[in-house]
Amino acid sequence: MVLEAGWSESQAQLERDSQLWFEGSAEAVKVVLLFKLFQANKNKEIKATLNVCRVVDNTLVRKTFVYSFLSYHIAISITSY
Repeated sequence: MVLEAGWSESQAQLERDSQLWFEGSAEAVKVVLLFKLFQANKNKEIKATLNVCRVVDNTLVRKTFVYSFLSYHIAISITSY
């Protein structure tokens, strides 16, 4: 399992990184988690995305979870699928 996190890195760059992990690991990497934080808006809300990426039958499958929370209430839960 690999965790890629980004603040300044774009979502597209994180997705390219996940592809590199799968291609370059000789099938050792089974899951890549992409965690992206976005700058707080004027209401002090922070948005975060978590993408769970895995290869199923030679196809990249990505499930996305979107979180929005106030900057002083940071809590993230992960559910399996």
